Amino acid sequence: MRQAWARKQGNSTEVNLILLRLLTKAGINAQPLAVSTRDHGVIDPVYPNIYDLNKTVVYIPLDSTRYYVLDATNKYNLYTDVPIDLLNTYGLMVKREGIYVSSKLILLQNQQPTQRVVIINGDINANGHITGTADISNYTYNKTFFARLYNDLDKKVFINFLRDNNNAINVNDLAVENMEADSLPLVHKIKFNQELTTTDDKYIYFDSNIFTAMRSNPFLSEQRVADIDFETCAANSINEHLKLPPGYKADVLPANVLVRFADNSITFKRVVGEANGFVEVHYTITRSRAKYQVAEYPALRQFYKKMYDMLNEPVVLKKL
Repeated sequence: MRQAWARKQGNSTEVNLILLRLLTKAGINAQPLAVSTRDHGVIDPVYPNIYDLNKTVVYIPLDSTRYYVLDATNKYNLYTDVPIDLLNTYGLMVKREGIYVSSKLILLQNQQPTQRVVIINGDINANGHITGTADISNYTYNKTFFARLYNDLDKKVFINFLRDNNNAINVNDLAVENMEADSLPLVHKIKFNQELTTTDDKYIYFDSNIFTAMRSNPFLSEQRVADIDFETCAANSINEHLKLPPGYKADVLPANVLVRFADNSITFKRVVGEANGFVEVHYTITRSRAKYQVAEYPALRQFYKKMYDMLNEPVVLKKL
């Protein structure tokens, strides 16, 4: 039975067992942990079955609550985070102590939110164009996701992903920083210009929802048959600093708002203002839960509709 299971796991087991031996030889308390990846199916903690497992990784306990889970088969994994394909699943640790063998199921979690910070600086001209820069910092799982995407996609496709298929935005330059630095966020530095197509000779309208990765509401269907799994908790901060063209002032600014989901697990905050010839727009969006039951879907769908409507409210400038 064990041989059949080992054959099923294949090279992933061999690579991680080599890592395990290296760490053990270095004096680190590393243990093998048998797991089932998310796409393979979550182990049933009540009736775990050895054939439900499809990979072995390395488990390093630090104390009663902290641990590392290492998987050498994916070069994008960060040692500080449970690999995303194992997050919120169970691992089976089998330990031999003398003539006794014990086993223990471990729930692999990470309560720290994955972060995304967007800082936009731009100039709006009277012809309805924005020229500016965007600095996007991605932490933890966002870093893993965007690093892999950057390496796997054609550059034009990746840029289109960053601008969220917004054809009004033209990316003139893209630089990537900290790709190889585990302790630093992955940073995209963008130079862009945007055409504001709704501008006329008196008013300028612009959408502040750019480079947020939140242009399209994922919850449009009225019905849902499965639980909602975001994989991670999240914390997003968007900060925009836009210079007004000479002879213009803000005519309509979206209202400052703070809205929360029923259990306070999701918070949306918007602060907008005008001062010294600039419009400042700040969004903070946090989510402290990764999973929601299907019964919560109607309320979640309603909340997301409200949030995306507010994200897409335009700022209106008026010529003096």
